[in-house]
Amino acid sequence: MSVHAADSHAHDGGHAHHWETSAAPLVISVGLLLLVPLGFSSYFVYENTQLALLFSGLGALTLIWGVAIWVREALTTTNMVEGAAGIGFPLFIVSEFFMFTALFVAYWVMRLFAESWPPAGTPVMETTKPLIMLALMVASSVVLYLAGKKHEAGDLSGFRSGVLLTILMGVVFLGMTGAEYAHQIGIGFIPGSSVFSSAYYAITGFHAVHVLLGVGMFLFMYVFALSGKTNSTFVLCGSIFWYFLTIASVFVVSQVYFW
Repeated sequence: MSVHAADSHAHDGGHAHHWETSAAPLVISVGLLLLVPLGFSSYFVYENTQLALLFSGLGALTLIWGVAIWVREALTTTNMVEGAAGIGFPLFIVSEFFMFTALFVAYWVMRLFAESWPPAGTPVMETTKPLIMLALMVASSVVLYLAGKKHEAGDLSGFRSGVLLTILMGVVFLGMTGAEYAHQIGIGFIPGSSVFSSAYYAITGFHAVHVLLGVGMFLFMYVFALSGKTNSTFVLCGSIFWYFLTIASVFVVSQVYFW
């Protein structure tokens, strides 16, 4: 099935849908609430590991559920207003930009006004692994760009292969993030150890959560593409989101590990 035919199938075969009634934003927001504020406060404020694991697990599952709803709606339903994504999605990226900027500005203020940096007791930060992780994000963006070109050309098989490779590289990125956290926690470098440790986990964790969302989005996109259901607008928006995360990873690595 060609891409254009698949797009027509997705829209013609879908039911009328009003985006204002979508449950995806609410579900994703609940997932973020469980994963970040409740999960972090359970562990670092109330020192309850079991409760933190419970909230984190429920939050991750709820996030994945919300992304699944979002992808299904984008690929199988008809927009109330065609072309609305071209206006709404840039606004979403702008909001993401300001959230990341807020974290970096807070970090820069702490860094510039600190008497010494990093604070005493901070372990030497390994730089090889972060550079590999950055290379993975850059490479995955190139692969995703080429997959988008395959999609435009009607090559669904090539598109699926590119998306699958992007997913695998994203999973490796998340695995390396987890391994890095395990190493740092193992040597006693935990959030709350210093202002730097708090900034380190806040910035890298915020980025990692977004990568997790991206991986989930592409996973469901791949599953739907197996049955020939694709949508050019959604593919473009998902790709832009991933490119944004790649640019953000440049700042994460350069500021946290090298400055």
